[in-house]
Amino acid sequence: MNSTHKLEDIGTMHYVYLGGPDGGQIDSEYEQAAMDECSALFPSFSVTRATGMFRGKREETLIFHIAISDTGKVLELANRLREQFKQDGVGVIRPTPQGGFYSRVVRST
Repeated sequence: MNSTHKLEDIGTMHYVYLGGPDGGQIDSEYEQAAMDECSALFPSFSVTRATGMFRGKREETLIFHIAISDTGKVLELANRLREQFKQDGVGVIRPTPQGGFYSRVVRST
């Protein structure tokens, strides 16, 4: 490694999956509102638009990529997104020694 460079460790990668409104299309206002919610908790993150299947239905999704060591803050974001966008659940991939584990943050009963 070149002596003029060093690595700055930030944290482990977490992913948050926010589906579109009622399984529909994500517009720029929806995306911006979700990014605003994320930026309230995290100073740095990336967002990717994706299309996938959830329970047999095609769904547009925003995937938030967040490097942090505090999984609790990621779960807080997922819950805030779930509430703000009236979702049944918001997906989260948390790091584990084996890779990542997918969960959904849902409303507690």
